[in-house]
Amino acid sequence: GTPRNLTETFAAMLDNTVRLEIDDPFLLKDDRARRALVTLLTTLQKEGASFEYVALTWREKHPNEVGEGPEVQRDETKRLLLAAGFDSSIFNMHCRSYRDRRVFHDRILRARIGPLGPSSRLIQWDLSSGVGNLMDSSCEAKVYLRME
Repeated sequence: GTPRNLTETFAAMLDNTVRLEIDDPFLLKDDRARRALVTLLTTLQKEGASFEYVALTWREKHPNEVGEGPEVQRDETKRLLLAAGFDSSIFNMHCRSYRDRRVFHDRILRARIGPLGPSSRLIQWDLSSGVGNLMDSSCEAKVYLRME
């Protein structure tokens, strides 16, 4: 499908220094999800976001589910990020245990915009269906902006 226009949705990040946190239980689940993440970051960077730090948090698969473990998910994500030209030293990846059932259903992008200090702004985007669906124009995705 046609890629979504993310310029208006994430305008606050563009032409700014950004410290980004992405919490999405399925963020690195499989190749499709990882490629969607890399496409999102690449698109934002091309539009002018300058990433200083990016924290990625996802949830490991159910113990009975067939699929990749967290180490493979992490390694494959690093490989894709490097291939896209990102500096791997700015990324921090954390996999939550499947049993860690906090309020982790939410899919959130949280960004500290501008240089660290009193002039920086904290902005949060709540995603209705995660990064994977946000980047797939054939899927429904709603984004809710929250400024603090």
